[in-house]
Amino acid sequence: MIKGVELVTSVYMDGELRHPTHMEISNGDTGRAEVVEIIFNKNEVLYTELLLIFFKAHNPTILTDR
Repeated sequence: MIKGVELVTSVYMDGELRHPTHMEISNGDTGRAEVVEIIFNKNEVLYTELLLIFFKAHNPTILTDR
């Protein structure tokens, strides 16, 4: 848990299928990408700090684990 982060929502965006399953998205055939929305208190944590944490944990160049 990160002080100042109030809510994190993970969803998928774009793509060709209207209601794909997680398995279909994981296969990489839907054209969708996982995205996150982060609600945070800017008085407790900076946006740049959140970006550093995110990119230490996530490689944005990999679309799926094939």
